Amino acid sequence: MDSESSIGDGQKSSKRRMCSLPFTVFLSTVYCLLSTVYCSAAQGARIIGQTATPSRITVGDPVDYQITLEVSEGTRVVVLPVATDDDNLEIASPSIQTREIPDSRDVRVDARFSVRIFSPGNHTIPAIQFQVIASDDSENIVSADPFPIRVDSVLPADAQDILDIKPPQSLRSSRWIYWMLAVGLLTAAAVILGLVYWRRRHQVEPSPEPPPPRPAHVVALEALKRLEDSDLLAQNRVQEFFVRLSEILRQYIEQRYQIPALELTTKELIIALEPCIPTREVKRILINCLEMCDLVKFARYLPLKPEAHAQLARSQEFVQQTRSRNQFPPSEKLLP
Repeated sequence: MDSESSIGDGQKSSKRRMCSLPFTVFLSTVYCLLSTVYCSAAQGARIIGQTATPSRITVGDPVDYQITLEVSEGTRVVVLPVATDDDNLEIASPSIQTREIPDSRDVRVDARFSVRIFSPGNHTIPAIQFQVIASDDSENIVSADPFPIRVDSVLPADAQDILDIKPPQSLRSSRWIYWMLAVGLLTAAAVILGLVYWRRRHQVEPSPEPPPPRPAHVVALEALKRLEDSDLLAQNRVQEFFVRLSEILRQYIEQRYQIPALELTTKELIIALEPCIPTREVKRILINCLEMCDLVKFARYLPLKPEAHAQLARSQEFVQQTRSRNQFPPSEKLLP
């Protein structure tokens, strides 16, 4: 009985082991798949392409070398320093650009390098390494393959190589060299002396300095005197008389105070002269003269001859009151 029961127990346990075996295999497979996915996510990158443009390269031409990586979303890519034994190969710092992949959680990273090669022949861009940092801060190193590249010479195919410098030639000493040097020096000395003599003969004497400008009040008083001696009023040319009077006053103000009086209206001119006019009485004289001139020019007002002579006298008084006290030439004397 005991042996039969033990046989039965063994068969039952064997059946249980056979039933649990597929489940164990299933769990192991799932674990391996999850581990693979996790590890690939931790590694986070694979290189899918390496290109170099342009296709034909000559010495010194810039080459756009691009490496494309495919990484998981949230992964950071850092380019490690590039070391090369080729002294004629120069690799500049790269630029990194990221672009999304449609219908995928992965992204593509383009690392672009500017490469210059300064000797013709076959060259190899060394393997460039990238540090891949996943979103969980796990790190991995991904390396691109060395990239062969050919550089053509800028010289044509049938061009000869540059010849070496010729050795120095020895100069034979002879008397004619010294004669040539002596003749050259004498010729140069004769030319120099001739130029000096010619410049002295044709030297232009400096023109005398122009006389200083006449004082503004002297010019204005002379113009007013000429207007007074004219026969404009005797010929009833009253409007022409006041137009000339206005021009004399404005030209005097323009020269005396550097104000564009001929371009300003009477109101604008009075405002510009406000800081310059010494007293209110002088200001009143100027306003009266200019307003009378404006009435004659624009309103066709014809004053009587005594009034015209009075305005001329007021203009002379304005010039005398506003003249500059340090502008008297030694040869000219004005009435006080």
